[in-house]
Amino acid sequence: MSKKLITLHVIAAILLLAFFIVSRMPAYIVFKQLQPYGQFLHFGNVTGTVWKGTVSDVSVRYNRINMILGYTQWQLKPWQLLLGSVGLHLKADHDKQYIEGDVQASVSGIVTVSDAEVMAPAALMTQFYPIPGQIGGDIEINITELAFDAKGLKALEASGVYQKGSYNLGELVELGTYGAKFNMEKDTIKATMNDVDAQVGMDGDASIDLANRKYELDVKLTPKKTANPLIAQSLAQFIPQETEGTFHVRRRSSF
Repeated sequence: MSKKLITLHVIAAILLLAFFIVSRMPAYIVFKQLQPYGQFLHFGNVTGTVWKGTVSDVSVRYNRINMILGYTQWQLKPWQLLLGSVGLHLKADHDKQYIEGDVQASVSGIVTVSDAEVMAPAALMTQFYPIPGQIGGDIEINITELAFDAKGLKALEASGVYQKGSYNLGELVELGTYGAKFNMEKDTIKATMNDVDAQVGMDGDASIDLANRKYELDVKLTPKKTANPLIAQSLAQFIPQETEGTFHVRRRSSF
């Protein structure tokens, strides 16, 4: 056996031993290193190892946003370490909220989420975009790819469904179910939206230009004949109604 081949075998053995030692390390030792971020990250009891473990009551706070992940589990993917990245399968449960998917962090600083499913009450979205009144229903998002680094979003391909939506307009109004698809081209996030089984027909798209901090919205809303009259009355307070009964929403602004 050549010296070069022997050296490669020795390096492989050392890497394997190092991985075995690190993977068996108690998970709480790693989480202790996160204590300086306590103002943003909160977590409860940590069990298991770096390889496979659980942590309770995980939540992330930033400004007015408070995202509760709840009981979180992970399973490390060892083969990705050989490619210079850390990969794991993640599950998190909290009340009616559920998250599961694969997460990979590379040495270049890019974090990628793939084959992920997120389910949450629609009311949680008001943390990101304030909505007057009370919104009901659930949101399900399937993420094919989501990549970001410290500078921002790098890639996005996903689809989402707003199920059994409702809104309190003085009385509870059933809205129905809507769908959307998301993708990213260069620095622009694009979304196409439509109604699935809803009281208000929807057809349109939106785009967010991250580089220039601009967004555009172009959506047509058409209340169906069976829809609660309160829907059209409320829309008419903000959007001129066209002759065929459609409300055409056009927005273009900076953020």
